[in-house]
This record gives sequence, structure tokens and C-alpha cells, in this order.
Amino acid sequence: MRSVHSLRVVVLSLVCGGALVFIGCDSGGTNGGSQPPTADITVSSSTVDAGTQVVLDGSASSDPDGDALSYSWSLDTPSGSNASLSDPSAEKPTFTPDVGGDYVAGLEVSDGDATASSSETITAQTSTVQLSGTITTDSTLTAAQNYVVTGGLTISNDATLTIEPGVHLPFQSGAGLYVDPDAVLDADGTSGEPITMTATTGNEQSGWWQGVFSFSAEPNNLLDHVEVRHAGSGSPSTVDDGGVVVAGGSALTVTNSTIAQSGADGLLLHEENSTLDGFSNNTFSGNAEAPVNIPFTNIGAIDGGSTVPDGKTVKVWGGTISGSRDVTVNALDADTPYRFARGATIGASSGGASSVTINPGVEMTFEADAGLYVSSGSVLSADGTADNPITMTATEGNAQPGWWQGVFVFSNDANNLLDHVEVRHTGSGSPNTVGDGGVVVAGGSAVTLTNSTIAQSAAYGLLLTEGNATLDGFSANTFADNADAPIYLPFSNIGRIDGTSTFPDGKTVRVFGTSLSEDGATDVTLTALSGDTPYRFASSPAVGDDASMTIEPGVEMTFESDVGFRVSDNSSLTADGTSETPITMTATAGNAQQGWWRGIAFYSDNANNLLNHVEVRHAGRSIMSPIPEAANVAISVGASLDITNSTVTDSGNHGIYCDPPSSATLSGNTYQNNAGQNTEECP
Repeated sequence: MRSVHSLRVVVLSLVCGGALVFIGCDSGGTNGGSQPPTADITVSSSTVDAGTQVVLDGSASSDPDGDALSYSWSLDTPSGSNASLSDPSAEKPTFTPDVGGDYVAGLEVSDGDATASSSETITAQTSTVQLSGTITTDSTLTAAQNYVVTGGLTISNDATLTIEPGVHLPFQSGAGLYVDPDAVLDADGTSGEPITMTATTGNEQSGWWQGVFSFSAEPNNLLDHVEVRHAGSGSPSTVDDGGVVVAGGSALTVTNSTIAQSGADGLLLHEENSTLDGFSNNTFSGNAEAPVNIPFTNIGAIDGGSTVPDGKTVKVWGGTISGSRDVTVNALDADTPYRFARGATIGASSGGASSVTINPGVEMTFEADAGLYVSSGSVLSADGTADNPITMTATEGNAQPGWWQGVFVFSNDANNLLDHVEVRHTGSGSPNTVGDGGVVVAGGSAVTLTNSTIAQSAAYGLLLTEGNATLDGFSANTFADNADAPIYLPFSNIGRIDGTSTFPDGKTVRVFGTSLSEDGATDVTLTALSGDTPYRFASSPAVGDDASMTIEPGVEMTFESDVGFRVSDNSSLTADGTSETPITMTATAGNAQQGWWRGIAFYSDNANNLLNHVEVRHAGRSIMSPIPEAANVAISVGASLDITNSTVTDSGNHGIYCDPPSSATLSGNTYQNNAGQNTEECP
């Protein structure tokens, strides 16, 4: 019996061993193994509205062996969707469709040895929400929803309307978006998902809807990565039309945005106290009027990186920059000019002085009778370069003398500067009683003018209106085609004019009379001007008390009728020419006749008084009191003068007259065609 039992055991083992090949063995001795699981998906709804949460349920999945299952979910989304699963390994994850279309949920389950998979399609549909009326509570527009604005849509009552990236907002005819005071529009798109505000489908034309109108001064009003198209049909109030309009006292930031196909202006700031809190990298195209229309107060907000189409200008409708403000004017992209429709003033107030810096390459054009004015205490710094000059000229098609007023400086700040600036087509008038010119420096004001061109003025090129107006610097300037004198300045500034500046043939630097002792101009050197350009004296100047003047070789001085030249007590005049380049003092062009002007009179006994290689012609018209006789050169009682190698001709009376006791040293002089004596009472 024992042997039989042993044999049975062996056989069972063999059977069991053989069975392992086919069905295996388990601890219970029955047929064992791992059968694959089954994946089963249940969804809360297979058709939903975009923005509605969907619950995915894998709990119906099973394993025939009763093994625990693990879950791995996937989600395929339609184009433009950012939807994602709440937990891809959960039994019941969720997601929210954010755009219309089909979402395919995939499920793979595993028992550890085998896997199974399944999928389910969920269709998201979008209904169109009609917007109009007034928003009085914080609200959000999402890309998951379709919208249409059917009328005026107003944000009011301190509410904020947030527009998320990717929102498409079409407007019906005459509709618009309005931001009331204290409300906020936060339209913050992205480069990949811009916000669009445009006409309804099939109506893509300029001026279809009104536009975006901000009446809010809140600092959070924002258009970033927003496209505003086909607006500009009208306005909700008395403000003007535009794609985006910022009305009185309100503020807006516009960045990375496009304003196009407006039936009026693209971007309009309606009042001086409207503000661009930010502006950069914007694009303007196809707007019927100006791409940007702003007050002068906001000119510094416009960046050089924004794009304006060829032939368009940034319109500056005028206004005053006041208070303690520092404004920089940037050169615009593609040589786009600023166009000034009215006068623009750099002002000053009790809040402090304002300053405006104009960068190299800026182009400024001016409409008829507009001008640029620098008020008392304020600063204009127009600092161009040789390669990138600043231009100030007429609007396109109006390049003619006297089109606009010019640049008027009423400030004595030492930082007022025009360097490498071209000022053209000015001289139409002045903002008050000062004279007309391309650049006008009014009484008590100061400016530096270097490397610049003033041309095509209908009046003067450069005009200093009173004796206390000052040229703090002047060199290498060019004057051309100005109707009157290229320069008209007081005698106190005559020493500022350099010999490297250029003047047109037949023109003169005009000088009106005052005293060098006024305004601290006490030591002056008169330089010969290029192109044999003469100084023309319109009234009688004086080298005043304690002042000195040196006249360099080659200087030409002409005098209008009955004008005299005086060297006062305690002052001196040294006119030291050469035989090759004498100094000339004579009548204005066309008036070469005896006795045209009064002459030069010395009342000073200064030992430096000298006329050497000087030609004094056509004077002797009338006496210069208290000297009793008229002469080309008159020397008063107690005065002294050396006259050497000089020519004294064509006097209406004496050539030289000495009122005794005076002292004159005369040698090597030439006298000709004097109506009276060549010399009178000179020792």
C-alpha cells in the first residue's frame, strides 16, 4: 500500500506540472491566471455648453480577477482650447471645455499585468450672449463664450469688466463700449490670444460701430494685446469720434495693440487732462483721419516703436505742458512726423517749471499759424545731431514762407537749446506783440543756437526783440531765404555772432541800438561774418560806460539813414584792421552818398581807442551832441583817439572833427570827397 500511495503522489505532481503549461495552478488547486480588465467611461453629459464642468467617471471599469485597478486619463482638445484634466490618475477627474468643439477623453485601466482602454467624445457648444445696457458689478468675459454687443455697453458704478485673452467681441452697427468715471476696463490679452473688438461678421468696414470710450481716471484701465477694428462711427456724447477715445480727465494704458479701420481718428485724447498712462508697441493702420490725435500734454507718452502707416502723422492738437513736468519727445517709427494743429506751449505754473526735451530725428510739422512757445521759467532742449537733425517745418504740401508762426522763447533759463535743428517756413505772426520770425527770443529770455538752419521765414530768421534778450551760444548756423534779415538782434548781443555761420548773398545781420553796458555785455569782440556779410545798424548803438569793443579785420558795418555810433565815457573801441582786410563803416547798400549816416563819435579818453585800417564812408549827416560839428569821425572834448592807415571819405561835412581840447593821433590816412574839411581842429 505504501508503494501505491507514493506512485499516486508522483502522478499528481506530473499532472499538476503539466497543467502549469496550459492553465496554471493556484493555491486552491483550481485553474488560475490573470484575465485582462475592462475600461468603461461614464460622463456627466456628452453634450455641454462651453464653460460647464464635465465629470469623467471610470468607476464602472472592472477586472474579472477582482484585482485593484489604476487609472490613466488623457484629453484631446479642439484648436484654441486650454482645457485640462483636474487629475489624470483619479477615478473621477473633471475638466471644463473653454471653446466650442469636440473633446475626446481617453481612459486606460491596468490591473498590474494587463491593460484595457476606452474613449468617449464630449461635444461643447457655445451659445451667443447678447451684451448691452449697464454693467454695475464686477464681470468677466471669457473665451469659452460667444458674444455680440447689440447696443451701448456701459461699465458703471465702480465695476470692473475683465476681458480675458482670446475673447472675440463683435459689435453691431452703432454699438459701443463706454467706461464711466470710477469704473475699470481691464482688457488684457496675450500675443498668442489677443482680444478682438470688431464689426459683426460681414460688416467689416470703417465706422461700423462707435468704439471704446473711456471716461474713467482709474489707473487700471488697460488695453493690452487688443485689436480694435472698424470703429469710429460716432460718440455717445459731445466728444469726438475715434476707435479708442479717452475723454476729459480719464486715463488709459494702450500697449501691444492694434487700432485699425476707424472711420475717424484711431486713438483720440479729447482734452488736455486726458492721460495715456502707458503707450508702447502699438500698430495703427487704415484709420480715416489721424492714427493718433493727442494734446501737447501727452506728446511724451508716444513711443518710437509703435507703427504708423506711410503718409500719416501723429496729430498734436495743441495745449500747454505746465507744472513741474519733464517731457521727452521721441522720434517716431519710419520718419513719421508730429503734426501740430494749433499752438503748443511749454508752460510754467505755481507747481514749478516744465521742460521738454526733443530727441534727435524728431520731425515736427505745423499747420497754418500754429507755433511752439516756451513760457517764462520753462525749458526747451531740442538737441539733434548731424546725422539725425530735428526738423520743424510746414505740414506736407505747404512748404512756403510764412506758413506757421515759429519758435518763441519767453524763458531766460540757460538750458534753452536748439542744436542741429532745422526751422523752416515760419513768420506768419506772433502769439502777442513781439515781432515775427523763425526763432524769436523775447525780452529777458535766453537761448543757445548752434549747428542749426533757419530758412524760408516770411519775416526774420532769428529775432531778439529787446536789449535784454540773450544768445547764450551761437555758432555754425545757416540762414537762407528769409524775407527780412537773417538775424535781427540788439547791439548787446552783437559779439555772439560767429564767423562760421552762413548767410545768403545780399543779406545783412541787422542790429538795433542799445548799450553794451546793459545786461553785462561789457567786453565784446565783433567778428567778420562769412561771405562778406555786413552788419546793418538800424538805430544808434553805444559802447556804453566801462564797456570795451574790439572789431576784427574784415568786419563790414553799414548804417541806415541818420544812425550814429557812439563810444561813451570810460569805454573803448579798438578797430584794428589790416591792409588786406580793412574794417569798413559805411552806408547801407544802395545809399552810397555824402551824409547818409551820422558817423562815429568818441566821448572817451581811453588809450585803447583806435581806428587802424578802417574805412569810414558816407557819414557826417548831422551832429552827435554835444559835439558841435558833423563829421565821419567826431571826437568830443577831452576824448582821445588814434586814427592810422584809414580812409575817411564822402562826409556830408567834415572828415574828422576834434572838439577841443581833444586829442587825436593822425597818421597815414586818406581823405576824399568830404563836403567840409578833411580834419577840423585836430592837433
